[in-house]
Amino acid sequence: MPPIHLNRRTLLMAISVFIFTFSIIGILGFHDPGTRKDGKILIDEGHSDWEWTTKKFDTEWYGQQSTYNYYCLADHLNHFYHVEQKS
Repeated sequence: MPPIHLNRRTLLMAISVFIFTFSIIGILGFHDPGTRKDGKILIDEGHSDWEWTTKKFDTEWYGQQSTYNYYCLADHLNHFYHVEQKS
């Protein structure tokens, strides 16, 4: 296979095509998340016996409640929104 020799013009053209293609894909694929809305996140604990958010996730207790524990998710969301648990 013969070696490929690229001159400056060919290299700039290839880079330009790549940047143009990447930009078009980025523009067409962009999904605007919208604006942040006021309000709160309400987690309904009363109708669920599966994912708990009321008991802190740690290494001191084990079992089904520790396996299916959403405490960390609620804690993370609480940094950005007002989160309440409804029992």
